Amino acid sequence: MLAFKPLIKEVVEGEVVEITDFGAFISLGPLDALAHKSQILDDVLMYDGRRGALIGKETKRILERGDHVRARIITISTSMSNKIMRIGVTMRQPFLGKLEWIKEDLERIYGKPKKKK
Repeated sequence: MLAFKPLIKEVVEGEVVEITDFGAFISLGPLDALAHKSQILDDVLMYDGRRGALIGKETKRILERGDHVRARIITISTSMSNKIMRIGVTMRQPFLGKLEWIKEDLERIYGKPKKKK
């Protein structure tokens, strides 16, 4: 049996399973979370329905299905009548977001890691 009890402020990693005009759904294993487009980047996001992606207007960063992300849980709501749990996450904090973006940000701050000989 798999058990997962999400906690407010917990940092989680998951895979983007769906992109909509209002945000991204992220699989956290047994549950999905929603990252509203206002909680993905410090940028205006445009929805490309043909591509199924959210694209940053200034940064040109792209979030699409299959991307792996790191996020922080900010809301959890449950409905006792139909036993559904809704999880809201943010990726607008330092070292959160698409794993590729985090790597780029770290390299920009600290420089690229030196290769071992």
